[in-house]
Parts: sequence; structure tokens; C-alpha cells
Amino acid sequence: MVIQVADGELLLDRGAGDGVKPGMAGDLFTLIAIIHPVTQRSIKDLVPLAKAQVKSVGAVVSVATVPDELLVRVKVGDVVKFAGLQGGTRIVAPPQPVVTECPPPG
Repeated sequence: MVIQVADGELLLDRGAGDGVKPGMAGDLFTLIAIIHPVTQRSIKDLVPLAKAQVKSVGAVVSVATVPDELLVRVKVGDVVKFAGLQGGTRIVAPPQPVVTECPPPG
């Protein structure tokens, strides 16, 4: 999933731990969620948007690019699917604070 769009790049919530490697290409989709005006049913679908190219990879996140003309259409929450990788998006919990005790002065 796209978790940030900044400076012409996409920050994705999948990294080396998920099998993502620099140079990989993934299919970028945007989620359409609407209420049908006649039936009032909820409609959700993933619509193809672009190919994303992985530029660099961390342990749990990666940085990707898309063609400049499509960048304005990318938003946080868009989904990237990489061929051969299992699983969808991953929710990353914030790190827990580390508490250390300091000895009393003296």
C-alpha cells in the first residue's frame, strides 16, 4: 500500500522482509468505493493506475516511482501488487517506547 507520496516518490508498506527487491515492478491500483445511485449498494473495486518501479528497499518499507504524468493521480491508500509475492498490505504497528532506568546521581 502507498503510505506516503512526496518528492516524486511513493513510500510503500512492503520491504525486504516481504521479498521486495530494488528494480522490481509492481502494479499500482486505486481503490474505488462508491454507493450505486440506483441500487444503493456499496461498490468497491481496484482499478489499474500505473506500473511502480522499486527504487530502494528497507526492511519493512520501500521507495518506488511511477511515470511523472501519473504521479498526480497516486494517493495514500493505493495498492501495489508485486507478481510472485504473497499477501496484501501490512499494517505496521508503531514502535514501542524503550524505557531504561538511570541510576540515581551520586
